[in-house]
Amino acid sequence: MVLALLLLLLVTTVDGQYSQGHFCIPHPTNIHWVPYSKPPCLHPGQPIFEWPGGSNCSQHLSLHSEQISVDETGLVFAKQRLCFYFTVELIEYTYKWKDVVHTGQFKIGHPKFTKQKRFKRWLRRRNPDPNAIHFQQER
Repeated sequence: MVLALLLLLLVTTVDGQYSQGHFCIPHPTNIHWVPYSKPPCLHPGQPIFEWPGGSNCSQHLSLHSEQISVDETGLVFAKQRLCFYFTVELIEYTYKWKDVVHTGQFKIGHPKFTKQKRFKRWLRRRNPDPNAIHFQQER
């Protein structure tokens, strides 16, 4: 029984996506990594990645999410600011298939995440720490 279930999961899972109906949705356990060339904070309207597709994914998926939007070409855009300071971001969405509303989720991450917020360098230079004591060496 367990072997049959594993075989079924192996057949339905293909390269981080699985097919449900005639469209493909991202697998909920895989992490979609944002390219290293993109900044670790994504701003609204910035493209993130291309929605999974393939030869058996013929139908366009219309989904609703507070965090992302997908255009007609399959490009995924950020709807709100997404920063990868501590961990990966969990993206939750809903989609309609056969007049039934389904929910889904997937994770996106950035290989260049940091453990602390990035402070603006010009702000540090113009507003030095008032408690810093600087000693001058006598000549």
